[in-house]
Amino acid sequence: MLLMPMIGYLITHYDARKLIAFGFLIIGVATLRMMRFNFGSRFSDDDVGARVPGVRIAFLFVPINTAAYAYLPREKSNAASGLINLSRNIGASVGISLSPPCWRGARKFHQSVLISHLSAYDGRFMNTVRALTSTSPPWVRMR
Repeated sequence: MLLMPMIGYLITHYDARKLIAFGFLIIGVATLRMMRFNFGSRFSDDDVGARVPGVRIAFLFVPINTAAYAYLPREKSNAASGLINLSRNIGASVGISLSPPCWRGARKFHQSVLISHLSAYDGRFMNTVRALTSTSPPWVRMR
């Protein structure tokens, strides 16, 4: 939200298409950065990954709305606003409805990869099981 006034100022000096392209570039960089997240990631990595997509909102929504209304007559702006909001809601609904099948497929794939390593013949798995069962949890040691 803090960047939106700055983007409004930038629109007066730069073409809205360039700002939209920069917003998509930020999305790409943030996505590539978030692909490297794992259980060993630091909080600062996750924090940057969470804030960078927030920056893209300012670089996308303000220029897109400005470009949508740029050449419209003032008397048609109400109808255009309704169409823009309708298409945004339909797009969000379609995206939300398509995401569960994608997650299900990814979950099945990763579950099959994990299960393939759960065997008494897998040395790393058995070493991990031995290490976990030989030590007591920290809350047991405190008593």
